[in-house]
Amino acid sequence: MEINTEKRLKGVIDLVFEKAIDEPSFSVAYANMCKCLMSIKVAIQDKPNEFVNFRKLLLIQCQREFEKDQADQAAKESKEKELLEADTEEKKAIIKIEMDVAEGKAKRRTIGNIRFIGELFKLKMLTENIMHDCLFKLLKAQDDDSLECLCRLLTTIGKDIDTQKAKQRVDQYFQRMDNIVKSKKASSRVRFLLQAVMELREHDWVPRREDNNPRTLEQIHKEVDEERREKQILIEKLNTQHKGQHKGPPRGRVGGPIQGDDGWTPVTKTSRIDPAKMKLSKTNMDENIQLGPGGRPGFSGWGRGSSGGGIKQSPQDRENSPASANRSADNRYAALSQPQDNPRINRGGFGSRERTGGRLTPTFREGQGTKRSSMEDRAAAINAVKHIATPHPSNAPSSNQQETPEPIKVPVAKSHDDVSSSRQTMSSLEVEKKTKSIVDEYLHIQDLKEATLCVSELSASEMLHLFVSTTFNHVLERSEKARRQAGQLLHSCLKEKIISKDSYIKGLKEVLEYAEDMEIDIPKIWQYLAELISPTIQDGSIPLKTLANALQSLVVSNKAGPLVAAVLHDASHHLGHIKVGDIWKLSGMQWSSFLPSGANEQEFLKKYNLEFTVDGDHHAHTVMPIEEIREQLENLLASKVDNEVVFDWIEAHVTQDLTKTPKFIRVLMTAVCKSAIIDSKVEDSKLKHHSVVLQKYLDSHTDLELQALYALQALTHQLDHPPKMLQRFFDMLYDEDVISEATFNQWDLSNDNQEQEGKGVARNSVVQFFTWLREADDSASPDDT
Repeated sequence: MEINTEKRLKGVIDLVFEKAIDEPSFSVAYANMCKCLMSIKVAIQDKPNEFVNFRKLLLIQCQREFEKDQADQAAKESKEKELLEADTEEKKAIIKIEMDVAEGKAKRRTIGNIRFIGELFKLKMLTENIMHDCLFKLLKAQDDDSLECLCRLLTTIGKDIDTQKAKQRVDQYFQRMDNIVKSKKASSRVRFLLQAVMELREHDWVPRREDNNPRTLEQIHKEVDEERREKQILIEKLNTQHKGQHKGPPRGRVGGPIQGDDGWTPVTKTSRIDPAKMKLSKTNMDENIQLGPGGRPGFSGWGRGSSGGGIKQSPQDRENSPASANRSADNRYAALSQPQDNPRINRGGFGSRERTGGRLTPTFREGQGTKRSSMEDRAAAINAVKHIATPHPSNAPSSNQQETPEPIKVPVAKSHDDVSSSRQTMSSLEVEKKTKSIVDEYLHIQDLKEATLCVSELSASEMLHLFVSTTFNHVLERSEKARRQAGQLLHSCLKEKIISKDSYIKGLKEVLEYAEDMEIDIPKIWQYLAELISPTIQDGSIPLKTLANALQSLVVSNKAGPLVAAVLHDASHHLGHIKVGDIWKLSGMQWSSFLPSGANEQEFLKKYNLEFTVDGDHHAHTVMPIEEIREQLENLLASKVDNEVVFDWIEAHVTQDLTKTPKFIRVLMTAVCKSAIIDSKVEDSKLKHHSVVLQKYLDSHTDLELQALYALQALTHQLDHPPKMLQRFFDMLYDEDVISEATFNQWDLSNDNQEQEGKGVARNSVVQFFTWLREADDSASPDDT
């Protein structure tokens, strides 16, 4: 049946919700079902132009159930009144039974609803603020039922909500819970529940036993396989012990004292034995049994000892036998000692960074040969253990036949094809986990190339949309710097064709499905999303037409227009209004595509200051003298304007060819640096603010960057070299990625006769900067060897 009306949608929600709270053991399954149905939208019956979605109606249903305490209390008071008015004991007994049944049913529904709410939160269908509101209300009530629900909810969501961001609030919850336990205001049962939750938090939310939830067929098969392996290991162990009980004395010690299992020789008291009283029978003894060490050191001595006896062989036969030729292969534990004999694993030191499973993690650097990750070593050990546990189909060995286990093959490093196939089997949870690790590591070390390389190793192309959506969600509520850096990472992956446009748009659509609901908790969500999306449209990595298709779901709710406006304004911070206006005009897009039918386009453009997208041509038509450009630029930057204004002025008064000349770069660099100097000191915030302007026009060209440094040298010489001024400028220009390290070194070594004025004093003032730069290179050089 198609869900295309509000009545049908409400019917589906009622059905799923009632099943979820009546069967809390299956709340995980019902929550996942709701996750799949969440994107369903239908028109409101009375308002055909407005839509309502599955998620909103479901949240209303959960909220009503959560706040039903007052209605239940009224029903309880009504029953108590009937109980007092009952004139016979039989009626009183019936009413008491009805009250107990109703109370038990209400309690089960409340606990089921709490469990269901928790599972919805774990699937990101409910926000963190809603959960904190529920916890606060339950803790504030302080009755036994509310406190029990509190314990249930914390047990379900504690691990997800107890983050560094919310640590202060969660600490307050547990402080109040501790006070309740100590004051003994609640019943013993509830106090024990509270103590159990507090202990669970102390153990990092790791339960002592797994929840007895319904399991999938895959989980059941996995458990059966694990039980089978455990049984096989136990059988092998018992067989080994059984064989050890029938072994003869070591070679060369026939008839001597027998060593115990621990290697010690027990001292026994000798006594006289009357042979006449004993019934002795002659037994055949295998003189070839040996328990002593043999072969290579390590575990190899276990090989013969664990293989039992065998037929007696001559020295020549033993020398030519396959068992002797493959002495090390006889030892089934040889794989476990292999890493000790591998010089590549034990050599090396700290300092390098190895990519393991798509994550940047510091590891031991291998001394030579190809790198082998810790995951491959772990796989080798697991396969070795599997080989030990797996029985080999063969006939039972006879008393005169030696059992020779098959040699164990330690797996070598995976080939590129093997790695590719393993990536395709990654689950969505693994992709999300690895994505968060990559993003966190990238935000910490700020190495864009390394992070981009790790994304390329993450998984197959069909899973990369999860990387996009997870990155958006992971940094959405973090700092502006984190969002902009994450946007640059996504842009880099698009530019290197690691992520396709389709994967990016698919991931973006997944985020936008919930953006409208998240606006309640994140009022600036459209601005935050714009900071992440903006880098992709600045160079056309994602055309505006393609972006428009991803935003169609927001048109009806009138959110597509504000989001596009925020994206264009954010891009203007880096390119200027005129350049962004050109991008908009070249795309052929119309604002009517992002606005609901009947909306006033002119009012929208005026409200969001988007007139630059429809105005005429503002490009320069006349050439302005360079001295006039210098004067006006210095006055403009001194007036504390935004970068968009600077971009717009340059676009309107300076030709594109002139912006790529050394003369203009020197003028621009001087104007920006002058605006950052206040009372002979460098104002870091101002230089950082206008660094975007320098980045755009330098455009990573070494020649232009060198001219910028010459201009800065001339400026400090003109100011008589104020103490530490040039040092501070160099630090900031390096930290903001305006000037590359290679250009700094080129300036230091330059002998251009035309640029020698003030060069000696300037070099002496930045000795500390270049010393630090070379020390950083020296400390990083071992990683490259």
